[in-house]
Amino acid sequence: MKVIVGGCSVSNDFNQSTHIDEVYGQILANQIGADYIHHSVDGGSNYRIWRKITQMVMNNDITD
Repeated sequence: MKVIVGGCSVSNDFNQSTHIDEVYGQILANQIGADYIHHSVDGGSNYRIWRKITQMVMNNDITD
């Protein structure tokens, strides 16, 4: 099982002053025993999220 997060700065650990050790996607993946795939970037748009996740599916990078 995999948890895939493709988001914006809310999903990314962009703010070093908060001393974030893990983003919410990693925390969720750890709790359910899944692999975590992080594709979030600061300023990531909905189009970028759709494009990156769709590209991963079409390239068979996401198989389960």
